[in-house]
Amino acid sequence: MYLTMPPRATPKSLSIEILKFLGAPWLARASQIELTRQACHLLADLGTRLILVDEIHNLNHHTRAGADASDHLKYLAENVAATFVHAGVDAARTGLFSNVRGRQLAGRFVPIHTQPFAYTSKADREQWTRLVDGFDKLLRLHRHRPGAVTRLAGHLYGRTAGSISSLSMVVRSAAITAILDGTEHITKTGLDAVPLDHAAATTAAQSRKDRPAKAPAAGGAA
Repeated sequence: MYLTMPPRATPKSLSIEILKFLGAPWLARASQIELTRQACHLLADLGTRLILVDEIHNLNHHTRAGADASDHLKYLAENVAATFVHAGVDAARTGLFSNVRGRQLAGRFVPIHTQPFAYTSKADREQWTRLVDGFDKLLRLHRHRPGAVTRLAGHLYGRTAGSISSLSMVVRSAAITAILDGTEHITKTGLDAVPLDHAAATTAAQSRKDRPAKAPAAGGAA
């Protein structure tokens, strides 16, 4: 199950988000306890084994709503037999693990720090190519030739600086353009026409700046 932590989330709104994701009906007049009980029972009946809570940096322990939402996540983790994965940006810097509630979270989770994909070793390049190939296989354009995007893996790395979100945005935008203009296939030109997000553009520009210059060729005597 995938759940996005909404800003100013409350225990009731979190239980409703779970029920919405599962496609279950719910009553607006139902209490928080009733909705939470319904969500927990449904997750158990479905045999849910993994619950991913994204945008966890939106959880603010310094507000009453944030503190209640944190307690609610703790309650869910104790009452649902599933592995919980909390994903967010700079979670420690946002104060997610501060004060009593934060320390409770910190004591229940193992931190995994993620970075953009590397491209220095052969193994790095193979891993990136497999990632791009996954996007290639998902394309349903009428004139798409399997492997056409995969063959541009190196070029896409240079554009996106190894960011999976930037890669997703570039491929998806190029595919939408291909549908709208009727070409129904993705080309290098089409990929290059997609404006990059700020993070990818900045990182890619810095990467090019840091790249060592080629040594000048030695000239022979005339």
